[in-house]
Amino acid sequence: MNPALSRAAASCLLLALPLVACDRRPSPTIGDKAFVARANALCGRQLPALRAERRQSDVMGNTPKNDRGVTAAKIEKVADGLDHVADQLGNLPVRRQDQGGVAAWLEEWANFTGIGRRYAAAVRTERAAVYSSIAATGNGPVRRIARFARANRMDNCVL
Repeated sequence: MNPALSRAAASCLLLALPLVACDRRPSPTIGDKAFVARANALCGRQLPALRAERRQSDVMGNTPKNDRGVTAAKIEKVADGLDHVADQLGNLPVRRQDQGGVAAWLEEWANFTGIGRRYAAAVRTERAAVYSSIAATGNGPVRRIARFARANRMDNCVL
């Protein structure tokens, strides 16, 4: 094989590996297929409306009329809705050996909604630096929620 072609092929392979690795699904952490099916169905019914509500205001809390009170109320409504979904998920039967993992996942939901409520309170103050900083703290919980959901084939439960 031509050495230049070999180097080009190796370069392409090295460039492609991170792309493949980024798209890999994490390994499953629970084995309760019945819980997974019920959770996916529940999230599929409940989360689309909450996602739509969330999209009505932008990341900086602006509404079409730039009414911070309205934006904060919407954020709180979404947090309440997510808490309701998490409560329902917590009431689903799950195998004993998977209960710890599911409980930790649901704790991340509580962390995320708590941050959302602090964010809503900060939006009311109209201090962008404060609410932007609080919003950034939500990235960790939402990533952990998504990682657990994706690993366990509960894609409807990715926030």
